[in-house]
Formats: sequence, C-alpha cells, structure tokens
Amino acid sequence: MKQARTTTSRIASNPVGDKESNLRKLQRLLAMPIAQRIEAVIKDLVTREDELRKIEVHDLADALGVSDSQKPGSANRWNFTSYGVKVNIEEYAVLHDPASELVYLIQDKVSAERFPALVNLSSDLDQVKKPDFHFLTPEERKLLEGASGSKELTANQADGMCCIAHYSIQAASGYSLSFEAAIEDDGTCICLKTPYDYRDGKFLNLNDCVTESWIS
Repeated sequence: MKQARTTTSRIASNPVGDKESNLRKLQRLLAMPIAQRIEAVIKDLVTREDELRKIEVHDLADALGVSDSQKPGSANRWNFTSYGVKVNIEEYAVLHDPASELVYLIQDKVSAERFPALVNLSSDLDQVKKPDFHFLTPEERKLLEGASGSKELTANQADGMCCIAHYSIQAASGYSLSFEAAIEDDGTCICLKTPYDYRDGKFLNLNDCVTESWIS
C-alpha cells in the first residue's frame, strides 16, 4: 500500500530552518500596528492554525505590548498569586512530624470540648508509619487540610516559591489574551505560558490550593 509522504523527520532535523521561519513570523507580526497584531493572534488562536504560537513566548508577549514578561510587574500591573497545595492530611502527616501535633492547627476552629478529644485521639499517631486521621469528622478534615495548606503557603512565601502572575490583554473585539508566568524568588519569570496554553487548559489549576493574591 502506498503511504503518504511525511515531513516530520525533515522538520525535526532542520532546527535552524524552523528558527528562521519563526523569526519571519515574528517580523511579519511586528510590521503590523499593535491592535492588528492582537487581532492576528486572536484569529490564529481561535481558528487553531497556531502559526504564531511557534514564536518564542517572550517575543510573542513583547509583540503584543507585554514588555515585562521576563520580570512581571516591572512595567505593567500583573495579578500575582502565591499558593500552597492542599493535600490529604494523611499524606501531609507523613512529611510533617510529629503527626500528633497537627490537630493544633485547628484548635481555634473546634469547640473547647472537642479539642481535648482530638488531642487524645491523635496521641498515638507518632508511633505508626502511616498516620490515620479516621477520627476526624468531614468538617474537621476539611479544616485541617485547609490549615495545612495555609501553612504550606506561608512557608512557600518565605522561600520565594510557588508564585505565579497573570496578565491579560483586552482586545477591541472583546476577546482576552492571557499570559501566565511562573515566578522565581528574584522576581524573574522561569516559565511563561501564552494565550494558546490558556485555550488548551494548561494554566495552573489552583482549585486545590490555598492562595493569596495581589496586584503589582
């Protein structure tokens, strides 16, 4: 059976050609007024042609007027978010000794009568490899996992870890183009995601996180 010709190997073996092609795409984009650049990216994104996606991410951001994608907040107002991931309390306890003291994280969130019982019920957790908090009510478990996530958030902020920033461009057509930057402890971007990543659901999901946000 005759097979269709593929160009995959040719493309993969010609990175210089790809780079030159993407540079030409950038140059064509930069030849337009900025409003037209934004609409060109929107059209490319919505139609899923994704030709402009191949432009280097920081060059794409700069072409769309986001001049500070290398260090978000230095020129534009970005929305920053620090986060701590909430995990199953049994998983958290394995990494945070002593497990028996974790109930103290919710001391002020349960009744004065219930807390001594929690202390007593958790007293043996330090003697086992896999602590089991089966004695918690669903609400107490939710509170404890939220409190542990808040503790992680505080630790991450102290270490300059787990921070992202978002910036959106509002087009005249009403469409929004969003960027997401992962922020290093010195404020620089170590990974920039583009409106194409947002379309594809590749932005960070913070549903299971404790967060703190600010604009800078």
